[in-house]
Amino acid sequence: MKDCGQQSSAGPACELGGELAILESVMKIRVGLRSQERWSSNLLTVTTNLVVDLVRAANHLSKLPMADRRRLLERSIAASSALRDLLVKNGKIFPIDASTEQVIDDIARNVELMSDETVAKALLTLADQIRTLGILNREPC
Repeated sequence: MKDCGQQSSAGPACELGGELAILESVMKIRVGLRSQERWSSNLLTVTTNLVVDLVRAANHLSKLPMADRRRLLERSIAASSALRDLLVKNGKIFPIDASTEQVIDDIARNVELMSDETVAKALLTLADQIRTLGILNREPC
């Protein structure tokens, strides 16, 4: 994983494109093609990596450009929404309020106007939500 304080020639700091592509691939896997245990393990790894990146970004927010802050928030909202939709698809009950994502989406759209503290709290809230959703998706029905 990249350190959020470092820029690479491959792209901006904390680029999560790879992790999100993996998340999308994992969620498209049919349980009949792979064992449920392997599917759960892959999902947990992807969500864990995303949570680590979110916490790291929140802790080093001053080093993260505004565009990267917005992109990280938007990608994390998409991942959270996908994980929540996967729970619904599998018929699981979950304690997540979708209004949190709406508030964080507003923060992402207006990230230039938000304080570092507000953005950091949004990142940490998403990290917690994605962690919870990943765990709930891993548990058997």
